[in-house]
Amino acid sequence: DFLVVGGGPAGMQASIEAGQRGADIIIIDDKDRLGGQLLKQTHTFFSDVKYAAGKRGFKLGEQMIAELSELPNVKVLTETSAVGYYPKEDVMLMKRPGNATLKVRAKKYLVSTGAYEKTLVFENNDIPGVYGAGGVQTLLNVFGVKPGNRGILLGTGNVALMVAYHLIQAGIEVAGVYAPSFSRVRGYFVHAAKIQRFGVPIVTRHTIVKALGKNEVKGAVITRLNPDYSPAEGSQFTVDCDFICIGVGLNPAYDLVQLFNPKMVNNGTLGGMVPIRDKTFRFAPNAYIAGDCGSIEEATTAMLEGGLAGLYVTEALGRGDEGVTAKIEEYTHALEEDRGSPFSTRLKAAIEEITVENIEEVLN
Repeated sequence: DFLVVGGGPAGMQASIEAGQRGADIIIIDDKDRLGGQLLKQTHTFFSDVKYAAGKRGFKLGEQMIAELSELPNVKVLTETSAVGYYPKEDVMLMKRPGNATLKVRAKKYLVSTGAYEKTLVFENNDIPGVYGAGGVQTLLNVFGVKPGNRGILLGTGNVALMVAYHLIQAGIEVAGVYAPSFSRVRGYFVHAAKIQRFGVPIVTRHTIVKALGKNEVKGAVITRLNPDYSPAEGSQFTVDCDFICIGVGLNPAYDLVQLFNPKMVNNGTLGGMVPIRDKTFRFAPNAYIAGDCGSIEEATTAMLEGGLAGLYVTEALGRGDEGVTAKIEEYTHALEEDRGSPFSTRLKAAIEEITVENIEEVLN
């Protein structure tokens, strides 16, 4: 009935909602376990207590995996990558361990493949010791591996700030957090305050020019920026460090989405290239989208979108009832509340811009 590509919070919640209502489901993920971003999130979530607030990401992931394990109609395939979708044949091609291939034809598809990290262009940005913030999170919180002994972070969004705190918790020195943004720290004040209490400087209007070292990071050259974002002459200085962590945002992972021949738009507020979709999260006649691959937001938002997508698929499969309708209303209200902050005004407007009443009218 339903093939879910991506086993993060969105994909798992969609599978739970549709699976609890009897749909025959396969959920796949390219990692060795389900969970996605939740696996490496050790911080306590905010949002609605009913969904995620007060829970740590990895604990929430464990809870969702346990719920899925109780559904005999949901088949989980880990270490499985979706490498192609063929619209004429309506077939998803997947690669399994041992170079095995698998072809699946489903009535409905959900793409919940998340996002990948943006990076910065600077000299020597490819030497060992230059990481993405998510990579450092994975090393620390999933595998218990130190990325180095003294590092810097680039970016002041929530991910960069939280990774800085995770590093401090692991006993690793954070020499500073630098970002090219001019006006303010982009992440939540609570995250910035936690690392500042440990004496870590957060410096806006600065960026990296060069990573020092040949086969490993030996330091970083930082510069102050002029109002036009050009390097300020004579402002460069060196920071001693053995790793550099880049946390400047995410791009929606839209590779698989494009194979369904949707109408794509570039929306900077939502993270980059995303498909037009309707109010049921459909972006193609038989395909739905949820989570960061549709708009870069928080894990709780991904869960709510995934739950809604799973419920709308349930209706489309002819399994809807009053309970499904009530659950859709509940999730919709929770999603509106989750995006109720004044900081979400531009985000909500951007989502409205790419949401239509009927996806067929756009595609035709």
